[in-house]
Amino acid sequence: ANEEHVEDMCRRVKAVTLQHDDKKSADIIVRGKMSGTFRLVAMNETGAVEIDEKNVAILVNEIRENKCGVLAMDPYVTLSDGGADENSASSASMITKAFLLIISLTGCAIIYPHHTPQDRGKDNDWVRGDASAWRGSGAIYSALDCGFTLANWMPRNKDQKKAWKAQYLSAKLSRFIVLDTGKIREGEA
Repeated sequence: ANEEHVEDMCRRVKAVTLQHDDKKSADIIVRGKMSGTFRLVAMNETGAVEIDEKNVAILVNEIRENKCGVLAMDPYVTLSDGGADENSASSASMITKAFLLIISLTGCAIIYPHHTPQDRGKDNDWVRGDASAWRGSGAIYSALDCGFTLANWMPRNKDQKKAWKAQYLSAKLSRFIVLDTGKIREGEA
């Protein structure tokens, strides 16, 4: 987690386990932002974007040692160094190459959150399942095997609001999130 504290990530995992009544989950290892930003792509001495081989090797070793089956890197925009840009196809392609290298060396699936456009003129949940919800280069969206949008769920009527409030107070959560399929390369959502 390049933008979150360990405690924040643990709270989010708790929300998922509560939702799914998960009592037998695999171990979850969290690295928070206080450990420093972890980058996969960096600018070299000539200003070109390249894979940070040292960090990829560190990550591959961690995945192997901990027998990780799924890795979440949060968020996408922080995975490249200052000069690399999420709007640049070459930067986005280089991050994809780093992901594919890690996957090929470990067999671990990679999940990454990516911020949506910050259009405040639309409803809170306009992004739901919408391909235009992926910000930056089209290379990001085109490289996905699966893409999902997460949006705040907004109660539509008095009864939904009452049920929503009772549930989030009892579970000590602040909001509900809806997951919708935006892209799936093969199979069913």
